[in-house]
Amino acid sequence: MNDFIITAFENALYIEDAKGKKINFENRRCASFIVTVKGKICFSYGGGYVISDAKHAVFLPKGLSYTNRCIESAESYVFNFHTQNQYEKPMQLGLLYSKTAEEIYEKINVCTQKIQPQVICSY
Repeated sequence: MNDFIITAFENALYIEDAKGKKINFENRRCASFIVTVKGKICFSYGGGYVISDAKHAVFLPKGLSYTNRCIESAESYVFNFHTQNQYEKPMQLGLLYSKTAEEIYEKINVCTQKIQPQVICSY
């Protein structure tokens, strides 16, 4: 993931998913980092899958079609944005501490409440 540059921020979400919940996404509108702080989620796509759990964050690229399946009831922070470069495949990333993700989420929410952004990335 060389020269990873975020060009526009969309939103930050806190999501709770029940075990067994399954959602299909077609042509994802923006890229995202998913930081699961509790539970486990599988993101499967044409060429494989990646897992997001308390030890692994996940990057999902813009344009990706995939299935989101909650393996264990989960709580996740989702950070949606646009990148300068297009990426083809999702990536499982190393540990991002839940406290760090929570702090980033809170700071983003404080900033976005002040400027009232227009949300382009919807599910």
